[in-house]
Amino acid sequence: MERNDSIRLILIRHGMTEFNKQKKYMGYTDEPVIQERLNDYESLRLALVDESVEKIYSSDLIRCQQTARYLFDDEFFLDKRLREIHFGDWEGKTYEQLKENPAYCHWLDHWETDCIPNGECGPAFRERVLAFIQERVLLNSNRSKTIAVVSHGGVIRHIVSALCKEMKYWDVHVNFGQAIVLEVGGDWVCTSSSVVPIVESASL
Repeated sequence: MERNDSIRLILIRHGMTEFNKQKKYMGYTDEPVIQERLNDYESLRLALVDESVEKIYSSDLIRCQQTARYLFDDEFFLDKRLREIHFGDWEGKTYEQLKENPAYCHWLDHWETDCIPNGECGPAFRERVLAFIQERVLLNSNRSKTIAVVSHGGVIRHIVSALCKEMKYWDVHVNFGQAIVLEVGGDWVCTSSSVVPIVESASL
C-alpha cells in the first residue's frame, strides 16, 4: 500500500493523573494530569516534531487537553465522543473497594454488553468511539494525511481493535503519554502499527 493512499493515525493516551496513580476508576471524572509527570513524555513530544500532523483531536476532559497542549504547539479540536467510558457509581473507586460488589463482579465478566450502574453501557461506549472515527478520520479527504488523537486507554483499545482485525480489545497495550501509530489503508483497515518510544512504562 502506497503512503499516499493511507491515513497515518497517531493515537495518544493522556498523561497520568492522581486517580490513575491510585488505580481508581476514572471515566468522566475531570481530573488534571500530574504536572511534574508531563516531563516524562518529553521523548514523545520530540518524536512528534518529526510528524507532519495536519489535524489534532482531543477528548474534552482536562487530562487530555493538558497532554495535547504539552505535546503540540498547534490548535486541536475537542470531541466528547473521545471520553473514556462513564464508570458511574464506580468512579473514584478501586478494584479492592469493589471486588465484593455482585454488580461489579457481574460487569467484569460482561463488560462488552452490560451497563455500569448510573454509568455507560459497553455497546454505547464502543458505538460513540467508532462514530467519531467514521465521521472525523476515515474520510477520503484525509488520505495521505497524518491525524493525531489524544484520548483514553479504553477509547484507544476500541479504535485499534476495530481497525486492526487481528487485534482484540485487551490485546492493545497503551501506556500513559504513549502513542500507537497506525497506517490505515484504502479499505479502512490497519496495514501496519508501531509504538512511539517513551520513558513512562506503567500502565493501567
